[in-house]
Amino acid sequence: MVRITPAQPVTIHGRDAHDRLIAESDGIVYVLTDCCEASVTGTVDGAACRACYRPVPDSMGMAWTSAEWAEGIRSGVVSITPRA
Repeated sequence: MVRITPAQPVTIHGRDAHDRLIAESDGIVYVLTDCCEASVTGTVDGAACRACYRPVPDSMGMAWTSAEWAEGIRSGVVSITPRA
């Protein structure tokens, strides 16, 4: 028997300086792709949209813990447009 577990809830924090959505799930903060608003996965050639596998910049594959993200916001290293 295969047991399916529900996906972790996703929180959208806002948009980054490149107008990409910033999401958080299970304590990890990451950027969503422009094409499908999906997370990024690694490929042999670099990084790609997890939904359509279109190549994306490798930098979109970065992720932060919630604590790292909060510190970046506090220190001014990270800047986002809050979700409306």
